[in-house]
Amino acid sequence: MKKITKNEVADMLGCSDISSDIDYWITECATKGVACIVYFYEDKLNEEDQITAI
Repeated sequence: MKKITKNEVADMLGCSDISSDIDYWITECATKGVACIVYFYEDKLNEEDQITAI
């Protein structure tokens, strides 16, 4: 069984209907069965924290 990667999650979120007003941050997770964690932010992130490419 192929495991999903952080890049695949980023691609899925990029193709989703999430408003461009919502910032999110993706981090890998070491927990078994969890590919990554996605944090959604109500307020815009500053430029240093924004990651537009992985």
